[in-house]
Amino acid sequence: MIPKKLKEIILEKQNYKCLGDGRVIVLDAPKLREWHKQGIPYPIPKEYPSFAYFHHLKPKSEGGSDSASNIIATCGRCHARRHNYYNNYKK
Repeated sequence: MIPKKLKEIILEKQNYKCLGDGRVIVLDAPKLREWHKQGIPYPIPKEYPSFAYFHHLKPKSEGGSDSASNIIATCGRCHARRHNYYNNYKK
């Protein structure tokens, strides 16, 4: 489990942007709820934030660490693509 403080450091380093598509990403669920109350239709445009997902560049199962240099923050869609869930779902 990645500590919240480390997640905040990673997000700040990335300027709260997904490294995949540049979408704004946040940890704060109440902020997301406020944006969703505006009735924005799905798929949500890039200018609206997404939850931050944290991805290990080198998996822990292969000896990767929980250091900031081995973790990136992405939006949900880009995280799914990194794990190939997106392509499997489209089949």
